[in-house]
Amino acid sequence: MSTLDIDDEIAQEICTRFEYSGQHFDEGSFVAIEGGRVLGVGGTFEEANEILRRSGVPAGEGMVCEVERPCRIMIR
Repeated sequence: MSTLDIDDEIAQEICTRFEYSGQHFDEGSFVAIEGGRVLGVGGTFEEANEILRRSGVPAGEGMVCEVERPCRIMIR
């Protein structure tokens, strides 16, 4: 399993359960994830992206996910 797959699983769990590894996340917050770890939480995308940069994550790597409930789209 690739690092991206692991990070994606973490993001999905956060958006499904609003928690990961004992840490609670508020709806509407932005979570910086890289290498299978939550690096921090920001109130905006820019804040979470800055957490990635300060952690030394190269541009284009890592992930920022917005904590929100899954949306099921129905088309009839």
